Amino acid sequence: MLFATLPVAVKPELFMFIEQEIDADALAAICLSPEDFEEAAEALLLLERKNRPLAGKVALEVLTARIGDIYYRAHAFDVLYSAALEVAIEYIEMHASTESVYVLGTMLESVMEDSSVFEGRDKILKAVSLLRKAVGARPQDELDSIAEQIALFEVTYKYG
Repeated sequence: MLFATLPVAVKPELFMFIEQEIDADALAAICLSPEDFEEAAEALLLLERKNRPLAGKVALEVLTARIGDIYYRAHAFDVLYSAALEVAIEYIEMHASTESVYVLGTMLESVMEDSSVFEGRDKILKAVSLLRKAVGARPQDELDSIAEQIALFEVTYKYG
């Protein structure tokens, strides 16, 4: 069944992307010039399924060009981390201390998901170190909205 492999969050009205068999370039265009961030987020997920390298490039562009709201950019980081780990770590290194707190929370969550991964462990530990520095560089009151993610990150990576 075609729809059995779709993410649970896909809304029925967004199946048009699949039904019309939109190519990767068209999905990228939707992601980079979104009229609706929810639709663009679904397009980015579908792009990741069709063409991971292109999805990574598009996600990076969404982040660096600050396309969309914080929720869309957080979603873009999640896709970037999944599609292009090294590029995501470079993004963390350059932007974690200045990126929106919501996106920083997504960065923490993405890295926590890989806490038991052995392949690429050095890269993940580099991301852990960079995120620790970014969290430490922020005023505490700025971090209140992601206190739960920070606490889980601390426990996950024995951060203290």
